[in-house]
Amino acid sequence: MALSKEQILTLTCLKDVGVKGVGPQKVFAIGKAIDERNLDVRSYEDLAALMKGMKEKAIQKVSLANLNEAYQVAQKIIDASDQANIGLVGYYDDDFPNALRNTINEKGKADPPLLLWYRGELSIAKLPGLAVIGTREATPEGVAGGIYLSGQFAKRGFNIVSGLAIGCDTSGHKGALNVGGKTTAILANGLDYDSIYPPENQDLAEEIVENGGLLMSEHRIGAKVNRYSLVARDRLQSGLS
Repeated sequence: MALSKEQILTLTCLKDVGVKGVGPQKVFAIGKAIDERNLDVRSYEDLAALMKGMKEKAIQKVSLANLNEAYQVAQKIIDASDQANIGLVGYYDDDFPNALRNTINEKGKADPPLLLWYRGELSIAKLPGLAVIGTREATPEGVAGGIYLSGQFAKRGFNIVSGLAIGCDTSGHKGALNVGGKTTAILANGLDYDSIYPPENQDLAEEIVENGGLLMSEHRIGAKVNRYSLVARDRLQSGLS
């Protein structure tokens, strides 16, 4: 039995309760240990016992009390997300986009997301993807070209992948929408509409969801954009395309 999405979120919330050192690679190490040992880790008591027996000191030091406290934080995040119609899928779930399981970063190292928050139709992530990205200061010709090319590929069944930015990204999403095609916006912030970046494209984000498209992010509800998250999301645009 693999880590559930709730367990993964709880582990990522350890930092919220003052426990440091359990980042994504440590969580994947826990997931690997469960798989290799063919364990059935259903309760947090089971998870705490497993972690106590692992080699990594940062994992060993996590107590059951830490996990229970982090779980309370995680549950509040899930409840708030449910109220905002934001879904969650974990790396070990069957409906996790397979194209993103082998994501690599700019250094060529494996760097898949542990969790993906989404709003809209997750199943379109299984379609062949085509990324349409570029400058935020596109020329009128560039915008027209992006809309035309995106529309042509969307007509042929491609999921047009971009990042909702002003300029070329916007042209990609609009080109797909104009022909009734599918488009995915991968964001570097939470998916609650108060966190949408750029705010000028909030209406576009809503239009994507209303027309069978997808908003996707590694970041939980309320998370604001930053320089690192903008760079990190590029690997997901590439991975889905």
